[in-house]
Amino acid sequence: MFIQNIKIEKFKGFSDVVEINGMADKSLLIYGENGSGKSSLYEALRLTMYYGKLYRKAIDGAINQADEIIRRDNWLKKLAYAERPPFIVAINNTNYDALNTSNVDCFMLSYFDSHNFPFDKDGKLSLNAMLDGLNFPDLPTNFVKDSFEVILTEVNKVLKDEFCLDIKLTVDGTNDYNIIIEDIHFGIKKSTNLDLYFNEAKLTIISLLIKLSVVELIGTSGHDKLLILDDVISSMDMANRAFFTHYIIKHFSKYQKIILTHNASYYNLFRSAILIHEKNKWLEHSLFAIGDSLNIAASSLLKSREANDLMDDYTNNRITPTDIANRIRQCLEAQIHELALWLHMESVDQSGRIINNLLSGTKKVYLRVSGKKISLSEDLNHDLQNILNDGSKTDAQKVAGCINKFGEYDCTNELTKLIPIIKEVRLYEKLVLHQLSHGRTGLPSFSPVEIKKCLDLLVFLSNSLADISKNIYEA
Repeated sequence: MFIQNIKIEKFKGFSDVVEINGMADKSLLIYGENGSGKSSLYEALRLTMYYGKLYRKAIDGAINQADEIIRRDNWLKKLAYAERPPFIVAINNTNYDALNTSNVDCFMLSYFDSHNFPFDKDGKLSLNAMLDGLNFPDLPTNFVKDSFEVILTEVNKVLKDEFCLDIKLTVDGTNDYNIIIEDIHFGIKKSTNLDLYFNEAKLTIISLLIKLSVVELIGTSGHDKLLILDDVISSMDMANRAFFTHYIIKHFSKYQKIILTHNASYYNLFRSAILIHEKNKWLEHSLFAIGDSLNIAASSLLKSREANDLMDDYTNNRITPTDIANRIRQCLEAQIHELALWLHMESVDQSGRIINNLLSGTKKVYLRVSGKKISLSEDLNHDLQNILNDGSKTDAQKVAGCINKFGEYDCTNELTKLIPIIKEVRLYEKLVLHQLSHGRTGLPSFSPVEIKKCLDLLVFLSNSLADISKNIYEA
């Protein structure tokens, strides 16, 4: 059972309906800044895939049927938006408590799972403890005892061949299988107080590779495989993020994957890898907030079609002025969100703030376009470092070189054609859309010509973003 569609309403942070359709045999890459609903989506998937286990945990200790019902209701109440049930969480058009998951092996890892190091009082890290409590199918009896050599062999191979790290893992002779980490390059070999000798990034990589090697080992033959990762790469540097992305694509090509991240740089990195290795096998969406409402939208290449669909609906009288205003506003918010995402800002702000930054020039955005080759801010950092490290140049020449390099990356040439359109859309948003899409007493004042103009501008903006975005990710 692969996931084909997801529907969520009034669950955790989602007050309105959020739907993801068209997955079928495709994987899903989702970007969302903190507070946009990533954790809520992850919890919705966990509720559905592990409902039986979560239910039993929630009612644990119930003394009779009435007590069981009370415990269940209290548990579900905490999952509902504003703790006001009922809520909807459905996969493949089936509610979370009725979906048959017997033919799927689902493996879920969150930020907590990748960054949780259960050291004991002596600072030792047990393989048993690392694998305890994961959202995995049940491990076979004596799994660690029977499989630790296979796990460590695989992890050591990946550390060396795919992450280029001179690190080797072994275990001690105890029944806890405490991990020993040896850094061959620095001549360090430790089994206690590992966090004092190895940084968080290395420990995170080790933790993830151990758990993902288990994913490759277990599972029932003939079952569909699902891998869900939520913000597991946060402490890695860019090089290790690239290695990890390649590792996921290489080792889990037969899995349906759902990758969630709040890191715009990693979203862009993963998206580029998809285009190279698994083109047409993924859907890409963004979670974002509009006021108190959490929303999800497909990538700009899809949203450009959405804008044209809006035009078609309005032209053929299939939608009311009030509804068209709401949909134009939502589509515009999604477009600006996408614009900020692929321009690789340090963080994706609220769309209103982004528009103000673009129009006023208060926040620089660096992007160099040369034909179809697009260089982003990390490329600028690399170029600046090369200039500063050039021993053949004087300090004055280095300063001049850095200034020139900043000039090369000034993306005004790409934004100039968008700014007038955004200004005009913004004007119509205030004069026409706002009063149509917000409840007011009396009749709003509008004309069909104004609505048509808004749609013309939105379609132009959507198609422009789609063209630029396509160049970025296919360069």
